[in-house]
Amino acid sequence: MRPLQVVIAAALAALVVGCATPAQRQYQAASTGAKAALEQLQMCATANYNSPEVAPLRAHVPFKFTDATLEQLSDPSKITEQERAAVLTVHLRGQECRRTFIDAMSRAVPSMVPIFAQGYARADDNLLALLRGDEAWGEFVRQGRDNAIATTQAVQSEAQRVTAGFEAEHRAEMEQRQRAAAMWMQWSQTQQIINAMNRPQYVAQPSPVINCTSSQIGSFVETNCH
Repeated sequence: MRPLQVVIAAALAALVVGCATPAQRQYQAASTGAKAALEQLQMCATANYNSPEVAPLRAHVPFKFTDATLEQLSDPSKITEQERAAVLTVHLRGQECRRTFIDAMSRAVPSMVPIFAQGYARADDNLLALLRGDEAWGEFVRQGRDNAIATTQAVQSEAQRVTAGFEAEHRAEMEQRQRAAAMWMQWSQTQQIINAMNRPQYVAQPSPVINCTSSQIGSFVETNCH
């Protein structure tokens, strides 16, 4: 194989095994973007929950609904005017956290946005029932816990579907690269054969035969070669 062909073959091998496919790059971008969005949401929600205005609510509602105690889940009390004012303040701030999060997720993993939007809609309906006095705190927390679980399951299912799609695209791209590399190697080998056939052929010529004859004239010997 020629030096240039060696270089190209090495480059093709590196392309097949070493370079990220478009699917890999898209998956990495989506994963990084989703992680950053969730971290930002966590920070925003934590700051909101720990604010002084939320103090009257912490006995009724945990930071995560899935961490609710039995006492909170069975709380029969209804919302008070002071608690209603605190809830409205918390919800207003929470809306800002949501908007920032949804905007970031729409760029990272757009297909997950409807799942979170539906979860937020259910949460708002639950909150309205609490504010109207139709639900006690315990029922509000139970509904919030069930909504959180359902949303998490839907998000996990969508994450698996998206990941499987990226993996399928990656495999298809790798197979295409391998086929291209194999075709190039086959072409290179064919070119080597053709080049070998086109090289000038040198045939050794027989050495000339020299015939010599001698004759003696008196005391002299005469030799003739031709």
